[in-house]
This record gives sequence, C-alpha cells and structure tokens, in this order.
Amino acid sequence: MSLWFHQAKKRYCIRIRRRGREIARTLPAGITKGQAEALHAQLVRDHFDQAELGKRPRYTVADALNRLIEEELPRLKRPDNVLSNIRALLPHIEGRPLADIPAIADEYKHHILKPATINRRLAVLRRAANLAWREWNWLDRPITIRLLREQNARHVYLTAAQVLKLARACKLPEARDMVLIAAYTGQREGAIKNLRQDQVLTVRDKRGHLVRVIDFGVGKTGEPNRIPIHPAIRTAVARAPFAPNMRWIYTHFKRAAAAIGLPDLHFHDLRPTAASLLLDAGADEHTVGTILGHSDPRSTKRYTHLMLHAKRRAIGRLR
Repeated sequence: MSLWFHQAKKRYCIRIRRRGREIARTLPAGITKGQAEALHAQLVRDHFDQAELGKRPRYTVADALNRLIEEELPRLKRPDNVLSNIRALLPHIEGRPLADIPAIADEYKHHILKPATINRRLAVLRRAANLAWREWNWLDRPITIRLLREQNARHVYLTAAQVLKLARACKLPEARDMVLIAAYTGQREGAIKNLRQDQVLTVRDKRGHLVRVIDFGVGKTGEPNRIPIHPAIRTAVARAPFAPNMRWIYTHFKRAAAAIGLPDLHFHDLRPTAASLLLDAGADEHTVGTILGHSDPRSTKRYTHLMLHAKRRAIGRLR
C-alpha cells in the first residue's frame, strides 16, 4: 500500500495491492494530505477488508468521482470547472458510500449558495451516479437527483444614450471599444476579445451593394455569422485585437458601470441590450435571432416583452 504526492501532476496518488488485486487512484488537485490519507484508508476498507471477497465492493462517492476524473475530464472543454466543483464537494462526501448520493444532494441543497452554484455541483454527483449505474455496474438501481429551480433571468437593457455614457466612462480604451462592439453587434465577450482584423471584410449584399462586416465565423445555426459594422463602432473595430488581460478590461468596465450608477451591470448585459436596440430600430424577431446567433427561435422569445413594446410604438405611429 502506498500514498505519495506526484510532483509532475501536482496531486496525491494512491496504489493498493492485496491478494492479486490492485487499486490505483490519482486524486483531484487541491486536496490536502489529510484528505488523501482518509481516502486511502477508505479504499482499503471498502475494497479489501470484506468478509466475502466475491461480493461487489462497497464503492464510495469518492471512488465514483475519481473514476469520473480519469475517464470523463479529458473529453470536457472546461475540466477545471468540474474539478473546482469536486473540490467543493470533498468535505461532504468523505467516507460515504455511493448509495448516499441522494442524501448528500439533499443536504447540499441547504447551503447558503446561489441555486445555480448548487446545481452545478449536484450535476457532478448526478453524472457520477449515472455512470456508476449505466456503465460501471457499481449500483443495483439508478439514483435520482433533483436540481433546484433557478431564477436567473435578468432583464437589464441599456438605451443607446446609456451605452455611449458607459463607453465614455471607461478609462481603458480597450474596455471602451469592447463595450461599443458588444452593444452594436450582440456578440459574446469571447468573440469580441478575440476579434482580429482579418475578420473585417467587405462583401456584397443581395442588391450588389458593398457592405463592411465582421465575420464571427460559423454560428450555432451552421450559417456564417457576419454582422454589418455600425458607424458607431468603426473606430473601435479598427483597433482590434484587444489586450489579452481580460481581468483588467473587466475591472475598468465595472468601474465605469458604477460611475454611471449601474454597479450591478454585467458585461453580458450588453448582449440583450443589442437585442433591445435592434427591436427599437424596427428589426423583426427573426432578424434579432439571426444577429444574436440563436440556433433555436425559442431563445429569442425571452425578449417578447421588448417586442411588444416595439409593436406598440409602431402601432402608435399609425395615422
């Protein structure tokens, strides 16, 4: 039996050999030596100290999460997020059998955290339980975990005047440029921060007119996502690419938002702001969904109240 800290992986490793059987585990990053020793002792008890060696081992939640790390994480786009959630769960799963997952989930729901945060961590437990049942044959029956209901809808929309005021309040030029581009294209911050000059193209529309556009690649719909450049952002687009230090850009954004009386404003709020500006300008639902890159028309339905406002204004202009 052995427990050691792997210098290259920066994690504790466990290897146990007994009676011709071997168990090897690489533990999640960030756990302490004491936690590693406790998991080592639990492995010894659960896998080898059984009166009947022919019985299925008494697997623990830690076993399932370790196997999840080994088999699932290499295929994920954001493995660090999953590891962070696993580290948060460690104090609540130590030494507990796999069958205790529903009880662990119920206990965790009472934590004073946002429902979205709790759900992300419960989703890790649910994934481990599903694999243990469907693929690993560690459970005799499936385990059900119900997530909390989330109330995450935000309805924050800036006017064109507020967008300009926010941009002017940004002391960092890159932050100012990104604010304007986000509000006048409706694209996510990742697409904007990675904007390159070779994405700025001159193309012809259906009528043969030359139009300057930003090519944001292929969207979720499978179609090219090319957004015409509004005159208000021509100078900002010409200064791309922007500084790679996004934390510094966000810091200036938050300072500017506080300066104009909107301390709770998120950068992502500029995306629905773009939808609001488009609807005020008379764009229809399909056009808004196309510009924002919605693959499902239902995603655009969240702006129904804005559409009603735009329709009411249009009707009011009738004579």
